[in-house]
Amino acid sequence: MTDITDLVERLRDHKHRDLKDFYLYFEAATALEQQAILITRLISQNEAQRVLISEHIEAQRKARGEALEEAANLCNTKGDEYFAAYKRSPVDDPRRGNPYVEGMSDGCSNCADAIRALSHAKEE
Repeated sequence: MTDITDLVERLRDHKHRDLKDFYLYFEAATALEQQAILITRLISQNEAQRVLISEHIEAQRKARGEALEEAANLCNTKGDEYFAAYKRSPVDDPRRGNPYVEGMSDGCSNCADAIRALSHAKEE
């Protein structure tokens, strides 16, 4: 490819205005236009990739939040089961009034709270 700076200087001097210089100028202009088109395409591709990556990250965040919420709900469900066994079991059921069963219920609730705190924590 012709050195564009040299070509521009030659055209400014007005000393070389023959047909050969016109072709050189046209060749340089065509090359610059092709480079501009290529750069524009690369910018468009980079922007499209940036958008895809952003959408992928957002989908991952959403899926993570949904999975954490599902896990917290499972903990709450299990905690409710333990609490029901602690409070509402028949009198002769060994789980009724059992401090271990009550502790399991409390533990499940604490676990659910900790999981929900993870879903609300800011990602670094």
